Amino acid sequence: MAYCSGVGDASTGKQQWLIVAPLSRCEGLLKEVHNGKTSGHLGIKRTVEKLWRPVYWVGLRQDVQEWCRTCQVCAAKRGPAQKTCAPLQLYQAGAPMERMAVDIAGPFPCTERGNKYICVAMDYFSKWPEAGALPNHEAETVAEFLVTQVFTRFGVPGELHSDQGREFESRVFRECCRLLGIHKTRTTPCAPK
Repeated sequence: MAYCSGVGDASTGKQQWLIVAPLSRCEGLLKEVHNGKTSGHLGIKRTVEKLWRPVYWVGLRQDVQEWCRTCQVCAAKRGPAQKTCAPLQLYQAGAPMERMAVDIAGPFPCTERGNKYICVAMDYFSKWPEAGALPNHEAETVAEFLVTQVFTRFGVPGELHSDQGREFESRVFRECCRLLGIHKTRTTPCAPK
């Protein structure tokens, strides 16, 4: 390794000696500064700053850019170049029971009657909620609650919106919606962040 001067600190006006690294050592330096245990896979700018203070070689910035671009850990953190998502849409309900949302909450501590879950149904237009305690959240139980406790009192909705829970996606629930003439819609799958 050789030493060179000529790199100055603009704020203090002092010259600083730098180590000129041979090209055979550049890969090892990049590994240590970017991939090492104490490095944290810094980006291009910060990796260059860490290297620039004690060491120099011709093409340092380009080598760091290429190293960071091809680093597998950094690529995994970056994810896809452009995240695609559908635009949000505003849904306007024009009449009561035109569209209804339904979901299951629980499990909660078991009641004296053996209920652990709550089924909540809400009208999009009036925002009227209806809730009922259920012993389980199987498709037959949920469909029975909706038909006997909600639809018989308020009418059959034109659309029923739910998440993709197995009780709402089952054959029994689909058949119930078909028999009552309900158009079934659903949310996108849950994607925790």
